[in-house]
Amino acid sequence: MTDAAADPDDGRRAARVAVRDAHEQVLATGGHLLQQLQLRDVEAAGADLAVELTVDSRVTNPRGALQGGLLATLVDIVAGRAVLAGARGTAWPPRTSPSASSGA
Repeated sequence: MTDAAADPDDGRRAARVAVRDAHEQVLATGGHLLQQLQLRDVEAAGADLAVELTVDSRVTNPRGALQGGLLATLVDIVAGRAVLAGARGTAWPPRTSPSASSGA
């Protein structure tokens, strides 16, 4: 078989494997952005799932407010985890509580 006749799925499969391997390497070294944020599960009244992160200069804009994109990411993470928790049989819809605390 010539290169021109190669199965395009083989190339896509190889690319996915390479991306997965690179991702696993980043995770193994603790270098993934979400690992660096050090999100914590916390107890929150009335919530099935609550996640917290410390707000410090690494995650704030020049005015001292939490970066909007990070806030959206926090909501996305909590929502994704809530969906997974629902798939495992907890109450649906789960009550969630993303929060941020000052590093001061």
